[in-house]
Amino acid sequence: MVTSESFFLAQDGVNAWLARLTEQMRVMVPVREGNAVVYAEFDPDKPFVLGCQTAASPKHVVFPQNEYLLEYRLARDADDQGHRAVEIKATYPEQATFVFGTNPCGARGLATLDPVLLEGAVVDPYFKARREMSCIASVVCLSPGDACFCHWVGGAPDDSTGSDLLLTPVQGGFLVEVHTDKGRSLVADSLVMATSQQQQEADSVRAQVKQGLVPGLDLTDSHTWMEKAFDDMDLWRRVSDACIYCGVCTYNCPTCYCFNITDEASGLAGERIRSWDSCMFAHYTREASGHNPRPTKDYRYRNRILHKFSYYPKLYNGVKSCTGCGRCIHLCPAGLDIREVLAEIKASIMENDGD
Repeated sequence: MVTSESFFLAQDGVNAWLARLTEQMRVMVPVREGNAVVYAEFDPDKPFVLGCQTAASPKHVVFPQNEYLLEYRLARDADDQGHRAVEIKATYPEQATFVFGTNPCGARGLATLDPVLLEGAVVDPYFKARREMSCIASVVCLSPGDACFCHWVGGAPDDSTGSDLLLTPVQGGFLVEVHTDKGRSLVADSLVMATSQQQQEADSVRAQVKQGLVPGLDLTDSHTWMEKAFDDMDLWRRVSDACIYCGVCTYNCPTCYCFNITDEASGLAGERIRSWDSCMFAHYTREASGHNPRPTKDYRYRNRILHKFSYYPKLYNGVKSCTGCGRCIHLCPAGLDIREVLAEIKASIMENDGD
């Protein structure tokens, strides 16, 4: 890890810089597609947009929605025991990827996945390979949307967590802060050192954005009080009543990591595929016997909320498994607002404690 350095990237030099990087790696940028902003490979002849939240977070770069883990083939000749030899070929990523222009909450989401998939007793080799081959440049969020609440969960519009580079818009371009060695390697010989005036302007821009944030619900110690509502199924039925358990909240969440693995075979050969799953799906916890310990949506919604604000924080030093990006709010077809849910849970707990 490097100490933070600041460079200046001129607005009219961004395309040339990204074009040079395409010679080394795949470069992904946010582009407008209809009414949405999505990530696409950089094309110097096509415009990209900064400052808008993408429909999906950059999670798919290091944790794809569908990922081929390995190919296998059974040998035709059986041994004396009737067994067949199995040839296995793992399919690891081969190309590095640079994601340019994500919001800080998207980069923070990647950092939330790291301790689960990289630091446990078993390291996920596929996630590890993609993480090591990716570089993330986020842009300070100047206009948080009405569904954003990053400051409720320990983030900020200028949070650098998970970012290799952090860009702040200033007069004529961007102040680029380097936060990792990977980030430093991308700016070498491409950008100029920032002046003290540009640094001061960037500090002012970031301070002004944070001053405009409306104070939210105090979730600092949610892991110490959230589980007090565990047995209050009337509460969970009430807050999840509108949910249609479609899974859009989990599929667009930058910190959800549930998955399923299937083997797709054809004759003697096949592929093993990992695909995103959702704790909100009815079959998610269904056992082989047919029993489901979370048989209805209120039980499943309780697990989703408690995982993000109690279970995960207990395991990982109080960090929330939620970046406050707001995608689950503005994409929910039923209009569920997780901020209102959290406020109702806390109010119910405080009321019961008062009794």
